Amino acid sequence: MSFSDDEFADRRSHPRITLKAFGFNHVCGFVRQGRRHQASLVDVSPCGARLALLDDRPPIGVSDLLSLDLRLPSASEDLSALDCMVRWIGKGDFGVRFGRELGLGNQELQELLER
Repeated sequence: MSFSDDEFADRRSHPRITLKAFGFNHVCGFVRQGRRHQASLVDVSPCGARLALLDDRPPIGVSDLLSLDLRLPSASEDLSALDCMVRWIGKGDFGVRFGRELGLGNQELQELLER
């Protein structure tokens, strides 16, 4: 996993798929400091995601490293242990940047979410 300041400039190369707008309620999981937590996937792109906390609201800080399980059934890519870094924190939600760009495009991510 490689994170640099340049990578975090707000210059998304992929639009995000906003799940709320489509009525999705996709639950995913993440591990932070050895503890498992659940979150609702709010939006996703090949480079990152926005998550809404569902459980005990662990103290999350900007630059924290997580392992994210998107819980999506991809035959072409393992989406169960994505290294990511917290980029921003809101009230009950937060954004992460993946340590590597996914090999799936927005269309493929949308199809996985619709299954």
